[in-house]
Amino acid sequence: MDKKFEVGDVVKLKSGGSSMTVEQVSDDNVSCVWHEGKKTHRDTFNTKTLVHYTTSVGAISISRI
Repeated sequence: MDKKFEVGDVVKLKSGGSSMTVEQVSDDNVSCVWHEGKKTHRDTFNTKTLVHYTTSVGAISISRI
């Protein structure tokens, strides 16, 4: 079962890339914002292409869900 996305969640594409913040959720699409240097990017993605962002710190895994 896929986990739902909510505004404020940190996500990334299943294929990799930058972490992004969810700005809006509608039907099967999620609008995200992310930064590369000083440039802000925004785009809309199908929910099936995204996963919640997870990072590891030493032996501890931190999920932002």
